[in-house]
Amino acid sequence: MRASVLEFRLGENVFCFDTCRVAYIFELEEYEPVVGLHESVVGITKYNDDVILLIDTDLLYRGDKTDKTEKRERKSVVVVFMDEDKNRYGLMVDEILEIEEIESVRPTLDLNSEDMVVNHYKDEKQESIVSEILPIPLFKKYRIPSITSKKSGTAKSADKVYGTKGESSYLIFGMSDKRFGIEAEKVLEVFALEKDFLEMDSDGTFYKGAVTVRDEVITLISRQPLSSCSEVILVEEGKRKFGIGVESVEDISFFSVEKIEFFNNRKNPVAGLYSLDEQVIAIVNIDFYASTLAISGKRAKGGAHSPMEHMKRKRDYLIFHIGSRRFAIDMRYVRQVVEVSSLTKTRAGSVASSEMVEFLATWSHEAVEVLRLDSLLGKIGSAEDSEAIFIEIEDSVTAFMVDDIDDIVYLDEDAVADASGEAGIIDGAIVYGEDVIARVNPFYIVKSG
Repeated sequence: MRASVLEFRLGENVFCFDTCRVAYIFELEEYEPVVGLHESVVGITKYNDDVILLIDTDLLYRGDKTDKTEKRERKSVVVVFMDEDKNRYGLMVDEILEIEEIESVRPTLDLNSEDMVVNHYKDEKQESIVSEILPIPLFKKYRIPSITSKKSGTAKSADKVYGTKGESSYLIFGMSDKRFGIEAEKVLEVFALEKDFLEMDSDGTFYKGAVTVRDEVITLISRQPLSSCSEVILVEEGKRKFGIGVESVEDISFFSVEKIEFFNNRKNPVAGLYSLDEQVIAIVNIDFYASTLAISGKRAKGGAHSPMEHMKRKRDYLIFHIGSRRFAIDMRYVRQVVEVSSLTKTRAGSVASSEMVEFLATWSHEAVEVLRLDSLLGKIGSAEDSEAIFIEIEDSVTAFMVDDIDDIVYLDEDAVADASGEAGIIDGAIVYGEDVIARVNPFYIVKSG
C-alpha cells in the first residue's frame, strides 16, 4: 500500500507524518507561552483565523528535556496536524524536508496504542532510517486539548465548500422563480407542508411558523409567506433543527467547489453563486438562517434580545497579569476585584482545603479561600500579589491573587477559542487585537481550592 508522507527533521533525526493528517504548515514568528498543560505544550499562537496550541514534538515523542530552551528556540516550523475528529494541533519541528511516496507496511492503525511510531522506511536521499510517527495516542494519553475558535470552527465545517477541490453535493430548490442550493449534508429530510401548521407574524425579513414532525415541534422560516410554500427542507445547524419553507424541491446536484463564487460578507442569506445549466444558483447561507431564527424568535416574544442570547454573541473578559504574562477570565464568573492589602486575612493553617490556599478572607460576610495559582501556572507569579479576583460558581465563592489588572474587553464570539476535551487550568484563549491571551478555567480554580 502506497502512502504520501511529509518528512521533517528533529535535531539530527528524520521523521515523517502521513500527509492525510496534515492541514497546513507555517513559519512560526512569535507565540504566547502557555503553562498548566502537559510539559510538551509550550505556547499558543494565531495563524490566519486559527488559534493553534503549540506542541514541542521532541518533548511529546521522546520526553527529551535536555537543553529544553535551546530546542524551543531552534524550532521555527509548525505542522498543523489533524486527528480523526478534525481537531487541530500545532507540532513544532526543526525543518521540513520533502514529501515522499512510500510503501506503507502497517496493516491497521490502533489509535488507542501508546506507541507513536507506526512505520519505518529507508530514505536513500537522506541516507537514514525514517520513522513515521502518529501523535494522536499521546494527545489522548496526556489529555492535550486542541483549541478551536468560533470563527475557525465555522470555517472548518464549511471547509468542504470553501477550500476543498473537487465536488460537493447541493439540494436544489425553487422559490419565487429563483433557484437555490443548500448543502446536502446539512439536510435531514424533505417533507410536504400540510395546512395544519402554525403561522406567526413576519418580522419584515422572514416569515415564521411551526409544524409537528413525529411529535417534535419544528420551527419554520421562509423568505416568502408559508401559505405559498409546498415543501419543507429540514436542516440541522449547530445542534439546532429548523425547517425552510420552499415552493419546490428539484434534485441533488454536484457542484465543482472551485467554481463557486463565495461572498466575503457572511451576514447575508446568500453565501455565494454557482452557474448550473446556464442559470445562476444562489447558495444558501445556513448560518445566517440559523442565527436570524434565534434572534427573530426572541423578538417575536416581544422586546430586545434576552441576556442569554446576548451573551452567546458577545462576552466580557477580564485581562490580568501574573508575573510577566497575561491571562483572561470570563466576566460571568467574576464578582469583585479587591486590593489584597485591604482584605482582612486569617492564616489558612489546618482548615484550608488545599495547599494553594494562601489565606482566608472575609468577603460579603463569608470566609473565602484566597489562592495562589503559581503551582498551576508554572510558578510565574511574583511575591507581591496586589489584587484578588473573587469568582462564584454555583454559590461557591473562591478568590485568587494576581499581580495587576490590565483591562476588561468586550469580544465577539469569533475572537474566542475553546479547548477540546477535558479542560485544565487553561481552557482556551481570546484574540485581543494582535495578541493571543490564554484563558483560565474558573471551574478548575474553584475545584482546586
